Amino acid sequence: MSPLLKRFSIACALVSLCAVGWFTYRHFNPELAIEFTQAELQAKLAEKFPLQKCAPLQLACFDVREPKLTLAEGSDRLQVALAIAVKAGGREYPGRAAFNSKLRYSRDDGAVYLDDVQITEFDAGGKLGEFEAMVKSYGSGVISTALRATPVYTLKNDATKEALAKLAIRDIRVANGKVRVVLLEPN
Repeated sequence: MSPLLKRFSIACALVSLCAVGWFTYRHFNPELAIEFTQAELQAKLAEKFPLQKCAPLQLACFDVREPKLTLAEGSDRLQVALAIAVKAGGREYPGRAAFNSKLRYSRDDGAVYLDDVQITEFDAGGKLGEFEAMVKSYGSGVISTALRATPVYTLKNDATKEALAKLAIRDIRVANGKVRVVLLEPN
């Protein structure tokens, strides 16, 4: 066998081996993803609290603390429960609130945010009277505004996977009790 034919045979064998390896990898690992656990996201979220925001015209101010994050299986929404104090009419009314939200990824800063907030529960012990309806009406907007610029998680530039994720994210979803950031989707 001539040296040229020998090199060509070796090159063909290597290309074939690489192709088989790639197709095998894609078959058993159809997507490349980074996962974040509920505990990791909870820790990042807790760092951002307490939050203090006021409704338009300073009619009511909200002091929000003690966030508890829950990842809902089979849903693209996160659930968050928190302690809330509403300051209105010179008084403070403590209570509990819960909302759910979608995930939003910003490629510019490599951060994941909560977006499209919907209040699912608000309880101030009935002490708010007419202000309770206002809290239910405007609370989603106030919380949404507060969280719009507050990342739940920021990808780090020093970690190879996360630096790649900043450029290559295809999808973010809740799956198996984790937030799954998909970089490569199945065919």
